[in-house]
Amino acid sequence: MPSVETYHKYIDLNPQGVPVIKGTRFKVIILVEEKLAWGWDAKEMYRQHPSLSPEQIQAAMNYYANHREEIDLEISSSLKAFEKIRREAGTSELRKKLKAKGL
Repeated sequence: MPSVETYHKYIDLNPQGVPVIKGTRFKVIILVEEKLAWGWDAKEMYRQHPSLSPEQIQAAMNYYANHREEIDLEISSSLKAFEKIRREAGTSELRKKLKAKGL
């Protein structure tokens, strides 16, 4: 497994400056969010994403360890934006109909 110092072998920044798994369009933040949401370890991430190597997954986690504050801030900002959109959208017609039926 790569050390924190060698994550650059597997991680690149795309043209927008977003860290991705080198040679793919797979964003590091996706693996981080899965780890945070589902508690997945590297072995489960590999099972869920067999197109990625264990080394790529570990490198992504190492990148996160070195850039935790900025990635956590990005995740937090995304969640706040999602909640704002959800509040502004209100209750959907489907949800209203289901609620009316006691579902």
